[in-house]
Order: sequence, then C-alpha cells, then structure tokens
Amino acid sequence: MNRRGGDPGAASSAAPGGGPQGGSSVPSAGGAGGTAGGTAGPGSAGAAAGAGSGAGAGPAGAGHPRALPEPRPAAARTKPAGARPRAFADVTPGGSDSFASQALTRNDEGAEDGVTTGGRSGRGGGGAARAGTARGGAEQAGSPAERRSRTKRPPAPREVPRPTLEAVAERAGVGRGTVSRVINGSPSVSEKARAAVEQAIAELGYVPNRAARALVTSRTDSVAVVVPETETRLFSEPYFSEIIRGAVAELSDADMQALLILVRTERERVRLADYLASQRVDGVLLVSVHGGDPLPGMLEEIGMPTVLGGRRDDEETLSCVHADNLGGAEEAVRHLVARGCRVIGTVTGDLDQEGARARVDGWRRTLLAAGLEAGDDLVATADFSEEQGERAILELLDRRPDMDGVFVANDLMAAGAIRVLRGSGRRVPDDVAVVGFDDSFIARHTDPPLTSVRQPTEEMGRTMARLLMDEIAEPGRPRRHLILGTELVRRGSA
Repeated sequence: MNRRGGDPGAASSAAPGGGPQGGSSVPSAGGAGGTAGGTAGPGSAGAAAGAGSGAGAGPAGAGHPRALPEPRPAAARTKPAGARPRAFADVTPGGSDSFASQALTRNDEGAEDGVTTGGRSGRGGGGAARAGTARGGAEQAGSPAERRSRTKRPPAPREVPRPTLEAVAERAGVGRGTVSRVINGSPSVSEKARAAVEQAIAELGYVPNRAARALVTSRTDSVAVVVPETETRLFSEPYFSEIIRGAVAELSDADMQALLILVRTERERVRLADYLASQRVDGVLLVSVHGGDPLPGMLEEIGMPTVLGGRRDDEETLSCVHADNLGGAEEAVRHLVARGCRVIGTVTGDLDQEGARARVDGWRRTLLAAGLEAGDDLVATADFSEEQGERAILELLDRRPDMDGVFVANDLMAAGAIRVLRGSGRRVPDDVAVVGFDDSFIARHTDPPLTSVRQPTEEMGRTMARLLMDEIAEPGRPRRHLILGTELVRRGSA
C-alpha cells in the first residue's frame, strides 16, 4: 500500500477545476502544480493531506507523475528536545517538504503510528480519514492527567441517613424521653417499654451519638478500674485477673470503656486524684481495699461514684461487693475437723485487708466451737504471695510439728505450702491435710489437687460493674453492700 501517496479515490475527489477546497494553494517542491490542504477543519475534502491533480491545475503541465521524495533517515525524523509538534496544517509555503512528507507529521513522541493507522483505516474514505487520524493523534498526545480526566468515573454511592432518636421512639411507640432513659441505662423504665425500645434500636441499627450525649450529660462512658497493688501481685494472683475480666465484660455489654490503673506509690495516688478530679471517667471500681488506703475516702470526698471490691471494715460507707469470707473459712475448718484433724493451723493473708481478717475469724470461731485450741502459735501471717506461703508453713512446722491440718487464705499460698510439706517428708493429706481459698485454676494443678473454698470472683466483678452503672445513672441513690456465697470444693489435699 502506498502510505505516502494517499488513496486514488481521494485524489479524484478534489475540485475538478483546480480551485482550493478550504485550503491555500502552495507550490510543491517538484513543480507538479498540486494544492495542499491548508487550514480547513478535519473532515473536509480539501483538508485531506493529498490535494487534487485535475487537468490544468498546475503551470508545469498536467499528467506528469508525482515524484516521491527519498525517505529521510531516522536521525532526521527524531524530534529535537523542546520542538513544537507539527500538524498537517503546518506547511511552510516555499518549503522543501512535499505533500508526501507532510503526511508523515509526527506527534510529541516522534512516532508515526497515528498516521499509519489512519492511512490503513481510511482506505476508500479519502483525506477525511487521514484528517481524523491527525485529530486522534493530537488527542492521544494529551498528558496522563488529561487522559484520566476524560475517563468516565462511576457515580459516588448515595449516603444513607443515620436513624435518629425520634425514629426509634416512633418505631417503639414510646416517647423520646423513654428512649433516652433506656439508652442511658436508667432503671426507671418498664420492662415492656425497654424491650420495645431495644427491639427498635436493633431493627433500625441506631447508634447513639456519644459526643452529643457527653455535651448534654457530662458523661464519658468510661470507668476507671483501679488496682492499688504491685504488678507482681496483679499478674501472679488469679483473683485479680478473674475479677477484672468480669467487670470489663459487664461494662462492655453496656458499651462502656474500662481503664485499668495501677496505684503503687504516693506519687501515683496524687496523679490519680488529679485525673479523677478532671471528670475524665464516670466512676471507679476499686478492686482491692486496704485498711490504711486513703483512696476510698478521697473518692468519697470528690463525689465520684465508686464501688469497692471488699470493704475497709464493718462500717463501710461506700457501695461494696465481696465474698462470704467468714462463712467460707468456717466451712473449710469444719471439713478439717470432720476429717479428724486436731491441731489445725492457718496461714493468713495481708491483715490490713478486711477479707483476710474475716478468714482468720472464721478459722478461730470454728475451732473454739469444736473445743480445739486456736492460739496465736497456730497462726502465721503472710501477704497472699506464694513465697510468703512457703515461709509461713515452715514457721508453723517449726512451732507446732504436731500440726495435722492447715487452712490457707488463698490457693497461691496453699500451693507453696504443699510443696514445702512434701519437701519436709510429710504426706498430703495423710500427715497434714490442706485447704485453700479461691478455687482458682491453681487448685486443679497442685499435687495432690487442692481442696479449696470457691468464691465467685468473676461474678463479683460483674456485680461491682452493675452497681456502679446504677450509681452513675442515678446519682445519690443509697449505697449497697452485697455478699456473694462460697462453696467448698473437695479434692485430694483434704
């Protein structure tokens, strides 16, 4: 195919009289007397790159064959940096480029693909096809950003409006205030209305606007879980992990956040006081309570809703939750007495905690009621840690080598006691029977497995969280003291 000479049919479509078709007459380099397409728009016959060759059109005589120029070398076709792109209309009168060379005009990349493709597809279509090719080449020459801007993007998805409090009230058939009270956990709503509101919330997918609610109610929906203990005790005693797990689970069910805070020094206590005074939490769960700890009194002074895990004494003024320490200890010692033990010692916990004191009282009451001795030489004080349990049992064995039973204030110390007893050549339970307190996972992994008093530690955490949320929802409500029951779980150690 003659890429440079154009289509014969296109040439014959030029003006028979030789007049220009939408373009200016430009003498060719070979004197052939043709007309070159000038500035006409794409698609016109005269704008085609090949001009007419009708009779009498050129002064040099008609019918002379048109000579094609020698192809330019590749170096000549290379576009110098910064050069202006050439278009079909860019023909300089009197220049040395003939029509054929003009038809090979390059785009910005110096490639002739646009013209070549147009020439093939334009067979029979004349110069208009080649003009269209020039336009396509110019469009392809746009920047990547321009080409992307011409790409049609899918429409953005329509935003679905969030359900409102009013929509929930309408669906539930109640007033807006009732919906608000249900969301805020107020107990002053009937079970029927609460169920209707909760169903409407689930059906509509309503999510409360916490930021707006905080502005109105001054609530943060967060609770501080404060543990006034060292990291060692926090992470070694199963009691703490279980009570915290229960509290956090209950708070999570109510869409409230729990912040765990350790308080070990006076400096940390002052920092906590400043933090709580800035109203960054709605309430406090104090997991461990020591008799001389000023934290409960400080929380009471600033009016912070607070629930204690345990109590300072029998006259506790804050809400609190604890196990029946006295009753659990009495049941443990009665079991040892029933088994035939006559010299029963005890290893206590930290006696500045009311729970530890209550367990010692239960031990003493039961022994006295059974007519057995309950002197101080049968009491060894420890601090609930495994190391202190080992030390305390050695102390008891030294004082009373005839001891045949021991009640230990928690499972961690009891595990240490069993290890020391066996190391001293005593058999458990044949020579010395052992009972612990907590019924944690430790009790199932001692050798032999430990008989222990089960306290519902996780349920204590949940109950503490429920009491606290009630006080947050209804400030000024009466303080409550709840005691959860215990149960003796018999295993191989007694």
